[in-house]
Amino acid sequence: MLRRRVFIDKSTGDKYCIGGLVESEEEYVHEWLQKTFNDLVQFTAPQLPRKVDLRSHMTPVEKQGDTMTCTSNALAGALEYLLKKSTGDNIDVSRLFIYYNARLKSKPDGKIADSGARIPIAIEVLKESGTCLEQIWPFDMENLNKRPHSEAYEAAHQHKIIDALKVNIDLDDMKKCLALGYPFIFGLKTFALYQKAKKNGMVPMPNPEDTPPEWIFRFDFILIVKDKIKIDHCRHAMLAVGYDDDLKKFIVRNSWGEDWGAKGYCYIPYDYMTDPNYCRDAYVIRHMDADMNGQEHWCDDDSDEGGASYAGEDDDNEVELELIDEELPEEEGLREQNEQQEQEGAEEQNEPKEQEESNEKQKPEDQNYQDN
Repeated sequence: MLRRRVFIDKSTGDKYCIGGLVESEEEYVHEWLQKTFNDLVQFTAPQLPRKVDLRSHMTPVEKQGDTMTCTSNALAGALEYLLKKSTGDNIDVSRLFIYYNARLKSKPDGKIADSGARIPIAIEVLKESGTCLEQIWPFDMENLNKRPHSEAYEAAHQHKIIDALKVNIDLDDMKKCLALGYPFIFGLKTFALYQKAKKNGMVPMPNPEDTPPEWIFRFDFILIVKDKIKIDHCRHAMLAVGYDDDLKKFIVRNSWGEDWGAKGYCYIPYDYMTDPNYCRDAYVIRHMDADMNGQEHWCDDDSDEGGASYAGEDDDNEVELELIDEELPEEEGLREQNEQQEQEGAEEQNEPKEQEESNEKQKPEDQNYQDN
């Protein structure tokens, strides 16, 4: 039985799902995703501005609800940003189209469940298949584990990416990426103290040793080393959209709606995001050969586009949350439906081939008839 981990805000009843990022193994990452942003960009650290903020060209922050769709939400946000930069319009792409096909690529046996997705696999899907618009395959719970219809696949080819580059977990490399106008998706281990960001978006440095005992058995892995309990926490995918040297924090787009944090954004310490023990799988995507010039987002003032309150990180900003494990029933009916749809699609593709083979077999007989 699959499980997912959900924070419940006791004051509002809102659910925030964590653990939707499936960690990637190097051997499963495609060769074309091994190139790094730093290898291709000639840009030195002294040239970096003290603040970059890409939020003015982002689309509205989405809400993933109690689903494990953080990876597809972050990637959709990155693609929508690139589309908005090139068209000037808010274009809403389908998160569930990306999510379904990323899981299908990881699990070709067709056993699709709300189990999260790997960032590199989801990026491969965007390059190979693209994604359709939200109105074609909407974020509806009925579609969560369902195969998109043929019209969605046909429309998806209009929104493919051409490339993606890995971003080193390094402060200068991450800042270079943002300074040139590229938000990057990344995966981060989340901690119990994460609820402090609910009110003002200010995420503190994690301290795993401070995790309350009642939370211990709620996380991914538990190790007992020399009588001390070590906890490996759930992973969550988000999108970095800026940084601020005065705060020494990255500006990050989450997928928990605009009522969370600083209008849907949060501020994560440099030391947190540049620690490879916490952060990994950072990538940028490219929609066209020349996406943008990033200098228009360099900031020389202290204004804050996201409307965050720098009210500090004391206990007054903490929200009381409950952490629960929810059991996910296996989607037998949906799996059978998906298998049937895929089989029908394969049969449609094979029909022209079978007709050609039939024609080939008839050619000798037809030739003999003509000769006679």
